[in-house]
Formats: sequence, C-alpha cells, structure tokens
Amino acid sequence: MNASIPSIVTPVPAPPPHPAEADCRWLSDWYYRGFLELGALDTAPRAARGVIRERLPLWGLGHLVDAAELVATEMITNSVTATRQFTGGGRLPPVRVWLLGGAAGVAVLVWDGVPWMPAPRKASLADEDGRGLGIIAALSREWDCYVPAVPFRGKVSRAFLS
Repeated sequence: MNASIPSIVTPVPAPPPHPAEADCRWLSDWYYRGFLELGALDTAPRAARGVIRERLPLWGLGHLVDAAELVATEMITNSVTATRQFTGGGRLPPVRVWLLGGAAGVAVLVWDGVPWMPAPRKASLADEDGRGLGIIAALSREWDCYVPAVPFRGKVSRAFLS
C-alpha cells in the first residue's frame, strides 16, 4: 500500500487592520509570512529571534536578520512589559508576532492586549530602559503603533526594514 501523507498548511492569521488601511490590501505585497503567539514572558523575544534567524535566510532576506532581531526584541519586550503592568499579575494575554517578507524587505508586527501607546523615554547611564523606541526608529525605514478599530482590542506596533 502506497499511502501518502497529506501536507498540512496552516494559514497565517492577518494582523488586526490599521484604521487608515482597513482593507488590508497592503498585506498583498508581503508574500512570505510567519506568525507566533507567545506568552508575555521574558523568553518571548528569544523565541522570536530564533524564528527570524531561521526564516529570513530562507526568504532571501538574510541581510536583514540582525536588524530584524533587534527591532523584534525591542517591540516584544515593550509588549511583554506593558502586558504585565496592565494585568497587574493576573492572567496574562498572549503577545502575537507577525513576520512578513517581500521585495520591499521585512515587516515586524507585534500585538498585545494593552491599549497604551509606547512612549519614548530618556534612559539614564545606569538604566537600560528607555532605549527601545530609539533602536526601532534607527533600524527601521518606518515604524508606527496603532489601536485597531472594534472588534479588535489592544494595539499593534509595526516596523518596516529594508
């Protein structure tokens, strides 16, 4: 008997739409897609970095690995921190990460259930906190953060690298 194993393809869920781009047509430019749902844990950035190191070279975008790892780490760390502060030690909702690739480069999108927008802070010499948004801005050609329209909740941070 020659039985073949069926191929299972799990579709990548789309990120919550930007209020100014509700039709999500911009997603058609990104033909490589990956998705992670992570716990709001200290290990979340490391898990995302592993996926970035694996996927981007396969997509022909290996030259963006270092920048994408740094940007994703900062964005995910912000989301994990905000989630922990918002829930006050209660049940932690997930942090969701989309990695998109195409001719334009790489897009990293991070969703969390907290409607607070990230705010730049000035870090002191002895303090590591406060540098993340500057790193994201320096390594991205563009980045933003938005609260999606109802029925979605939380916020999405996204950065575009080329």
